[in-house]
Amino acid sequence: PTGRFADMGSGAVVKRDAGECYILTAAHVLVGYRARRARDEYAGPDCLLTLGVYEGDAKPARWVAWASCVTPDSLLRSCSDDGATLQDLAVLKVGGALALDPPAYGKAQNAFSRFEVAARSDDPAEGVGRMPPPLELDRSRRALAHGADLSVCGWASWRDSMRQLYLDRSRCLGVDSGLIRSRLWVHAGSSGGPCVNAASQVVGVVSHDNDAHADPKRFWSSHRAVTELTPEHGLPPEVYEPETVLEALVPSPLLRCLPPSPAMY
Repeated sequence: PTGRFADMGSGAVVKRDAGECYILTAAHVLVGYRARRARDEYAGPDCLLTLGVYEGDAKPARWVAWASCVTPDSLLRSCSDDGATLQDLAVLKVGGALALDPPAYGKAQNAFSRFEVAARSDDPAEGVGRMPPPLELDRSRRALAHGADLSVCGWASWRDSMRQLYLDRSRCLGVDSGLIRSRLWVHAGSSGGPCVNAASQVVGVVSHDNDAHADPKRFWSSHRAVTELTPEHGLPPEVYEPETVLEALVPSPLLRCLPPSPAMY
C-alpha cells in the first residue's frame, strides 16, 4: 500500500523489554491541538503510525517500526479546565517492524510526499528490537521546582528548513494546571518530545508555545507534566514511580511559589 505523509511529531521511549515498547508523546500529534479542530484522519483506521529513530545529526530519521495508540480516544480529547486546549498526553505501543520506501525522513519530504510500505511485520518483538533504550519518568513534584534545570529535544518539522534533532536547555519558570512553563525553544516537529531534568529523566512532553519566536524576551513554551499521567493512558503500572509521603503531602502551589533563580533570566 501507498500513503501520503500527513504530519509528524516527537516522542520518547519510556518502557522497552523483550516483548513490549511504549512511547510517550502528545495527544495533539494524533487529534489536533484544539479539540474543536480534531484531526480524525491522523488517528483513524486508515492512518499508519510510523516510528523513526534518531541515528545522528548528519543522518536522516530512518523508519523502523509501526505503532498503535493505546490511550482511549475520550482521554486523547480531554481538555483543560478552560475547555480550549487538550490535556495533551498520549501513549503509543510498538506493533512490529516496518520498512518504507523512501526508507528515511529527509530534506525531500513534505506534506505532499508519498511513501510505500515495503515490508511490515506484526511481531512486536521485531519492532521492539529496533527501538532505542528507554528513558525513566520522574513524576515527583520536586522535579518541577521553580528554577530547576530542564532540556527538551524533538524532530524538525517539514514546515521548517531544519532537518535534524533539536536540543535546548533552560530553567523551569513554574507549573500551572499541570503545564510546565519555560523558555525552552520548541517548534512544530518537537510536539510530544521529552522535557527532561538534569538526570535525563522525563518530567513532561512538549505541548505548545506562545508563538513569539521573534522576541526571546517574550517567548515561553509549555510542556504537559508527567504527573498528569494516569493508568488509563495505557502505560504499564511498573513504569510509574510512586511519590514519597512528603511529596504527597506538599501541595504543588507551594512548589510554584519558590523564589526565582537569577541565573534563569
